[in-house]
Amino acid sequence: MSDHYLLHHWTLEGCWRRHTSPILDQATWELLQDAYRHAVQPEHISTIALEPKSGFLVPYEVRMIPGKGRGIFATKKIKSGEGVIIWKSIQVAKFPDKLSWQRFLSSIPYEIACDACRWSYVRRAKHEKQKSLFLDLDDGSLFNEGSNDEEINAKETRELFYVPLRDIEAGEEIIISYSGLSDNLDWYKHIKQQAWKPHLLDNDNMKYPTKEEETVTKEEETVGHDWNTLLVLVFSFVIICYFWKKIKAPTRLRTAICRKNVQN
Repeated sequence: MSDHYLLHHWTLEGCWRRHTSPILDQATWELLQDAYRHAVQPEHISTIALEPKSGFLVPYEVRMIPGKGRGIFATKKIKSGEGVIIWKSIQVAKFPDKLSWQRFLSSIPYEIACDACRWSYVRRAKHEKQKSLFLDLDDGSLFNEGSNDEEINAKETRELFYVPLRDIEAGEEIIISYSGLSDNLDWYKHIKQQAWKPHLLDNDNMKYPTKEEETVTKEEETVGHDWNTLLVLVFSFVIICYFWKKIKAPTRLRTAICRKNVQN
């Protein structure tokens, strides 16, 4: 696809219809890392590590959480203390403009592109005046946010590392705060809203539709399609009748004249 088409015509749509989200393996993360490098170069410099390794420095695993999605869980106890790092931001991709983001989304599988729209975030990088879009291209994208301070057991440092706030037990989910992250970038917000319409909350947090909502939506689409079909049929019938009368009228006139001549 040309850059002009990507900027002015290409859109990501229908993400809200999805209910299943796969757990990505290392090979898939490497595919995304390569796609990012191609998306930003040659205009910009890649911000991710050359080696395709994860930023995690502790034993962990990704699990599916019913009603919540994917999450990061410790497989061994993580003790809090100076120097203990859970995750380093070595695979954080920076997208400086809309074109690089569109290039990236259009070059990766559709379902993962929808995930990327959910995982990405806006912030101002160090020593920069303007905000940019970022995406963690490893399992760091799967940290969930706590609903209160008591749930949060890890925090972000100034160096963009995640460190434990307390001891984290084996089997416990590692939960962070999303404070400082936003979607406050006009072109990015537009792309995200386009992808996730119509199921956006008022505060721009996204949600998946319930089965009931999806069923209603499908029924509405079916009804709308049926009405469109009926209107087309009625319109076609009216047109046919109109031209049929135009054709038949002279024929009836000639028949009437012939009958009159015969009677005379």
